Amino acid sequence: MKRLILALLLLLALGGAAWLAKPGYRGLKSWRAQRLIAQAERLMKEEKWEAVFAKIQSAYQLNPNDPKTIRTVAGLYSGFGQEQAFPFWDQLLAMDKATPDDRRAIARLALRFKRLDLAEKQVLWLAQHQPEAIDNQLIGADFLLLSGDYPGAVRLARRAIRSEPSNAEAGLYLARLLLASPNPDEARLGKRNILNLAQATNSIGSEALRIAVQLPDLSASEERDLSSLVERPDLSSAEKLVLRLALDWKAAPEQRDKLVSDAVRAAGRQTAAEQLALGRWLNQRQLFNATLQLPPPASAAQQQRNLLLVRLDALAGLGKWQEIQETLKADDLLEPLLRELYLARSATVLNEPERAALQWRRIEQLSVDLQPPALLYLAIYCERIGAVAQAVKAYREVRQSPFLAREGYAGLIRIAEASGQTRELRQILSEMTSRFPQEIAPQNDLAYLSLLLGENIPQAKNTAERLVQQNPSVLAYRATLALALLKSEQPAAAEALLRDLPVDWRAVRPGWQAVHSAVRAANGETNLARTLVRQIPLERLKPEERALIQGLL
Repeated sequence: MKRLILALLLLLALGGAAWLAKPGYRGLKSWRAQRLIAQAERLMKEEKWEAVFAKIQSAYQLNPNDPKTIRTVAGLYSGFGQEQAFPFWDQLLAMDKATPDDRRAIARLALRFKRLDLAEKQVLWLAQHQPEAIDNQLIGADFLLLSGDYPGAVRLARRAIRSEPSNAEAGLYLARLLLASPNPDEARLGKRNILNLAQATNSIGSEALRIAVQLPDLSASEERDLSSLVERPDLSSAEKLVLRLALDWKAAPEQRDKLVSDAVRAAGRQTAAEQLALGRWLNQRQLFNATLQLPPPASAAQQQRNLLLVRLDALAGLGKWQEIQETLKADDLLEPLLRELYLARSATVLNEPERAALQWRRIEQLSVDLQPPALLYLAIYCERIGAVAQAVKAYREVRQSPFLAREGYAGLIRIAEASGQTRELRQILSEMTSRFPQEIAPQNDLAYLSLLLGENIPQAKNTAERLVQQNPSVLAYRATLALALLKSEQPAAAEALLRDLPVDWRAVRPGWQAVHSAVRAANGETNLARTLVRQIPLERLKPEERALIQGLL
């Protein structure tokens, strides 16, 4: 009998273990997934992107249907500004598990990447379900601003203030909008609001103070008031130093030489962080000789490296490239890539083509093993110093990264824009639309450029019509469709598309202003069109945009 009872108990125990095994295994997988995500977070801080990608992928594969895992993975990607977050957010939305916070994260990320199609869905949902939430109204204002509706953004920001007058974040947002207004009265109101917000002893007040000290038209009393606010405890000593210098620089132009000499003399008693802040401030004002008078730091290697970079920038500003070469020969603080970049630039400026070619070959060899973030740094540096061919090559490598492809394309677009290569720009956007077929903004830009070039007009018109139908409030899409109608000899339809929009045309992109002016002229409103053209910054137009209004100049 005892043996039978023991056997039954054993069977019951085994059965119970089998019954518990599946949930236990699921729990183990969830725990392992969260461990992998924690490891990915640490690796992100070290910028080990390939390892991060592997950890996140493994975490998701372990627990692909768990809302918490999906949300965590999407949040990690979003927190680091990575567009790989979108498929995970889409999955959470499809499961109907997205919270309002999730939807705000999606909207913010979509706005960052100018994915107005994705942002609009979340903005509408938030407006319908939580219309009084300040965060939702400010996200909506951002959406309108990116859509080209500056007045609409101001109206929505003002609505946020009315619903919660004490909300400092909304107040700062509105003040910054008003500062950028072409209306002098609104700009003055923005300035007054910034100065008032700077009085607050919180993070918003500190941010307002940073903005306020840069305002160009401060009165003597306003400068005195701001000077008294600089000593707030949440600012570092280095930031306080720079803010005081900025205010003193404005307050007494006749005393600037003394201000600089006193600052340099006091640098020997400052921390490395303060010296670094001072050196960067001097370089920003092209006071390079003063930067070179700063004492050498008695500090850690990283701080010495940062101060060496400030000194090298000052030498470059003075054109002392030979001295840069000598400094780099005697100093090994810089990483090999940075060192070679400075040497390549100095050899180019000193008209040493063979040495320059050698340095660029070394840079190319060093770049073979670079991670995408380092490649992006290389591309940005080359672009900044005018090494366009090297910048293009590096950006082309960056665009292969699953994490930084958008930054790679953005760099290529900037270079093509700066060189006026409309056809090259169109080619880049054509590639982007193939790489990211779900993204609407590149589709619109491609259609717009095709119309400017007079190519694929029916296809571009179809794209513009579809985008306006899907997103009727986005001015960018309306401008493209108006151009398509103009090119298709339908000026009345183009005028109807742009008629009575709540838009301050002076505040939108110059190309859209040119399209608007050309549409008005095509409808017989020549005098109005000429008035509108006088408001356009012509130097910012593409050649093809300028051609639209050539008869009105």
